[in-house]
Amino acid sequence: MQLPLHRDQFTETGRVVLASDAFTATAFRYPTGVEALRIDTPRGHVEVLPFMGQMLWDAAFDGLRLTMKSQFDMPRPAPTIIGTYGCLAFHSGLLRNGVPSAADSHPVHGEFPTAPMDEAGLEIDGDTLRVTGRRDHIEGFGPHNRATPSVTLQAGQTLFDLGRRLRAQLSPGRVSETGALDLRERGYRGGGLRAALDLRTRGVSGRKVQG
Repeated sequence: MQLPLHRDQFTETGRVVLASDAFTATAFRYPTGVEALRIDTPRGHVEVLPFMGQMLWDAAFDGLRLTMKSQFDMPRPAPTIIGTYGCLAFHSGLLRNGVPSAADSHPVHGEFPTAPMDEAGLEIDGDTLRVTGRRDHIEGFGPHNRATPSVTLQAGQTLFDLGRRLRAQLSPGRVSETGALDLRERGYRGGGLRAALDLRTRGVSGRKVQG
């Protein structure tokens, strides 16, 4: 089952948008205006910012909060991650990322961490619940990519997946390439942190452009 999410569903008082024995999803809006989706399970919760880079703002399981302590008590609208640096995890930029050197012009960790999503939703399939999103980045005579981030939870489990799938069309000079890239960061189990990165390219092809 797929459930689209819309910004007007998110209110300061909160609204349950999905409920089952395994999951309860509540859409709410922080006083700063940032929309958040809290997924509660019998063992804990995760909190996702579905329209703001699909950032994973908070998570706690079995009485242990996994998010770092910071001066940010809530997410804040910001053009870069530095303006709201209190989350558990975020997606770094696809065009550029990391800390820029003196010769670089990109923001810290790139353009994606706080980027507005074009759409967001929920998918439920048996014992699996997934928060989904999509963002298209298009520049005239420049990069064109579609990123689909996700957070996936399994009923009764504390391990969850933070992922992002990329479909990119690039035009560097005389070469045009299209392909897909899967990025998956495995989540958090009990009191320990376990992370792994899975990178897989699919259907990558190149084509010379005459000119």
